[in-house]
Amino acid sequence: MTLKNHSYLFCLSTTFWAWFFLGGLWTNYYQDLSFATALIIVVIFPSIILALVGKGLLKTVAKTNYFKAAVVCASYFAFVLLFYDFIYLKLYLGKGPSYLLDYWYLTFFSPIPYLILLPIGHQLDKET
Repeated sequence: MTLKNHSYLFCLSTTFWAWFFLGGLWTNYYQDLSFATALIIVVIFPSIILALVGKGLLKTVAKTNYFKAAVVCASYFAFVLLFYDFIYLKLYLGKGPSYLLDYWYLTFFSPIPYLILLPIGHQLDKET
């Protein structure tokens, strides 16, 4: 994967987090929502979007070895988002380590990019 593709994925995950952050400002970073609403807005809806664009995303950043590209893409969407949440919640707001439980939906979303993109990458490798 080229530096251009890594930059693209970093910018894409940063943009995704920024929209998520801005959307959460009016709800105390989604804390004021019910469990079901937070689950739908923060976990299910982004998962559906990722599943819909996953194949195109992998084809954009790789021409072969899609499974490896899926691991890299999923890592950007899991770890970069967690890192930004850490900066905001831990460093800026001063939350303790319990923020991982209090903001359960952030923690819950972390493995989802792997669960979605890895099977897509595996299937694309089988097709080529």
